Amino acid sequence: SECEYVPRGVLNTLKNKVINGINFTVFSTGGAATGNTYSNTILHYLKDSTCYEIVTTIHESSDGNTPEALPKINEQKAIFNKQLDQILSTFKFSG
Repeated sequence: SECEYVPRGVLNTLKNKVINGINFTVFSTGGAATGNTYSNTILHYLKDSTCYEIVTTIHESSDGNTPEALPKINEQKAIFNKQLDQILSTFKFSG
């Protein structure tokens, strides 16, 4: 199905994640260039022959390339992911 494809640039399939009773397949991607890094989380779910995709992207500037900045960046990512999980927990299909 369309929902079974692995998105381009996928680093790994993280896991299946149940959100509000819906079992999503979760992938991660990322990359870096000229002092910038990107990390993406991609969630797929197939319902009634339609593939639903939720994508988040985190962009980090050159501060992410310095070792002393990593603890703060990792803390911010953890906060973001917790907030995202709270938002996603409200996701549901209607009708």
